[in-house]
Amino acid sequence: MAMTDLPVELIYPILDLLNAEDILFAFRLVCRQFYRIVENYDRLKIQLRWHTSKATIQRLCRIVRPKNVTSLLFEKYSLNSGNIECLFQSAAIDQFNRLRSLTLDNIETDDLERFVTPLSTNSTLTSVTVCMRANSRRRYYTAVSYWKRIIMLANIRQLTLDIDSKAINAISWPKDCTIERLTLRGCSYRQFCNIFDRSPNLKDFILNDNFTGDLDSSIRPETCRSLTSLTLKEIDLPTEDLEFFLSLHPCLISLTLTTQENVSRNTFQHFSRWEKFLQSTLPLLKNFNFSMSNQCNQFENVESILSPLCTSFWLEKKHWFFTCQYTEGSSVKTIKLYSSTYSTAQFPDSLNDDNLSYAITTMRSGNQSNRSRMWSARVNLTWMINAIIANTFKVPDQHYFRHVTRLAFDVDVNPEWSVDALQHISTWIDLSQLHEIWILETSPCELQFDAIEFLLAQAPQVRTFGLTYNDLPSRIIRLGSVVSGRIDHLKIRDLDILCFSSFRWKLFLFTMFIQTATIAFMTSLRFIQTNLYRIDGPILVILDEQSSYSAMLNISEPVPPPESVPSIPELVRLIPELNFWSDLGNILLVYTALLALVLEMGYNINPSAYNLVCCRVRVYVIFLADSLSSFYLIPTSIAYYSLVLAILMPCLMIVFGSLAIRNLRSLRHINAVARTVTNGTNNLRAPIAKDTKLIRIALINIIVYVVLGSLMTIFFMYLQMTQYQIKSDLQK
Repeated sequence: MAMTDLPVELIYPILDLLNAEDILFAFRLVCRQFYRIVENYDRLKIQLRWHTSKATIQRLCRIVRPKNVTSLLFEKYSLNSGNIECLFQSAAIDQFNRLRSLTLDNIETDDLERFVTPLSTNSTLTSVTVCMRANSRRRYYTAVSYWKRIIMLANIRQLTLDIDSKAINAISWPKDCTIERLTLRGCSYRQFCNIFDRSPNLKDFILNDNFTGDLDSSIRPETCRSLTSLTLKEIDLPTEDLEFFLSLHPCLISLTLTTQENVSRNTFQHFSRWEKFLQSTLPLLKNFNFSMSNQCNQFENVESILSPLCTSFWLEKKHWFFTCQYTEGSSVKTIKLYSSTYSTAQFPDSLNDDNLSYAITTMRSGNQSNRSRMWSARVNLTWMINAIIANTFKVPDQHYFRHVTRLAFDVDVNPEWSVDALQHISTWIDLSQLHEIWILETSPCELQFDAIEFLLAQAPQVRTFGLTYNDLPSRIIRLGSVVSGRIDHLKIRDLDILCFSSFRWKLFLFTMFIQTATIAFMTSLRFIQTNLYRIDGPILVILDEQSSYSAMLNISEPVPPPESVPSIPELVRLIPELNFWSDLGNILLVYTALLALVLEMGYNINPSAYNLVCCRVRVYVIFLADSLSSFYLIPTSIAYYSLVLAILMPCLMIVFGSLAIRNLRSLRHINAVARTVTNGTNNLRAPIAKDTKLIRIALINIIVYVVLGSLMTIFFMYLQMTQYQIKSDLQK
């Protein structure tokens, strides 16, 4: 089924995924049917980015129908400040009377006025997003009236104001606002209460920055029970103030909290004991996502931080799962606690590539909550080995990670990670608990296969082995001989190979062996080819050269080529001279093509690769010599086919046929004389009828041969004369 056969109801959702330029400048011009569909398509989304040219804006405004536009995005940039003038000169904003969504990015106060004034009476606008330029802060207060017009739109449902918090605090929020989703960069707590008191339909509130000023617990909004979703980003509030603020919204269903980069240690510990608070204050909460981090000066036991979040309330009742991660860099130690939904990366990418990074995660397997915690660790092997050699790495008395199940090694240089180094690892990581091991190569290095074998021997429960690898398949074959029979799944990231079962893993090794054997076979063929050119190439050049010279010397007086097309007898006479010029072309072809190929393939000498003049001369002489040789062979071939096939063969058939008839008549005459002497009768004229039949048979044979042979002769002559012409299928 072609796209032109689809109904309009199916084509419209496809157009919803395209931008206005693709629809109007490409899809619309495919055919008349698509042209009519686009003319009636009333869900156009125009996006004028900072890189959109003025010509594109003018063309869009000239083609588009304002009534068909439902979404408009305008992005201003310092280098394209004239685009907004071009837009207002090419289109009348007040004619976009079906506009539902308006997004203004990086604009100034004057720009806001030019957009808001004609759209203030728009009754279809439901979503507005405004991001003011940072250097326009001094004129924010002059734009307060325009923001109030936006807020007072009759059907406004979603509003995003990415502007300075002081300007937001200056807005006098109108009563009975229809906004249902509000996103602010920042505001004061007092203005927040004012907004909630005047927005009875508000259900989703997002604050991208911390509250300005302190929270005054004596000030409470009159009603906040309509709010069901709350997002607070980059908050920096004491735990008591945060709990007070959340207690104002008992109907919350979704809560997202992210703190600044470094919160206090008390907040970190107190936050992990929120079980009672959430049960009593937010009983309807279903989705709870948060992320917070803290810088520390010493090694942290993440298990003690995560333990309060491993109760049945979090895992079985709410199904909320968390990760506590410790990262030790060259100068900073960081501990981070976050919801597992915040991290979509898989191990080992979920851990930082610093000196040491490990995490403990609560998880659920299928429909059953797994309350046993999953430990993951990622270690820079070079850093650890250097620390062990320099005695700066203190080996603890007991295992750091008693229950590590996934371990990754970062290998950024080519260290001597021997078995002794791995024995030191076993003193602070319990290798017997491992189920998955990764080796991450950030630069090419030599794999220590004996160390890998020792590592797998110390970790008998490993079923998955991962590797980021950049090397030949033969190295993977050697790795396979070490890990085969020990693991069930192999992950090789750079080769885009997915997990394999044990059978598929063996099949993969067999396939890689075949590929390696093929590579070795191709290498041997290249070796043979090189030596053939080195040894046999010069011999062929000498033989071809000698044969051509000998043929040329046999002709005493070579004559220049004729100026006009000669006749057949002249061609027969000129065959030796034509062969002379053909041999001369062969000699040029030997020196330019065959000798150059022998030098290139056998001795890796190719002047044409770095000398443009040599390359041009070589290509020209090759084509000239090849054409010259063929040009003088064509008349010879014509003479051959004409002389031998068309003339000589029929003449020979006539001669030998006549001789055969003559001999038969002589034989019959002798037999007749003998019978006359014996019987006394004369029958000399009796065999004349049989001779006539024999002559007819010979003539028919000659005529059939001439007719059929002439067709082949003409065909071969045509091939010789047109061998360098491009022919159609019918001519071929």
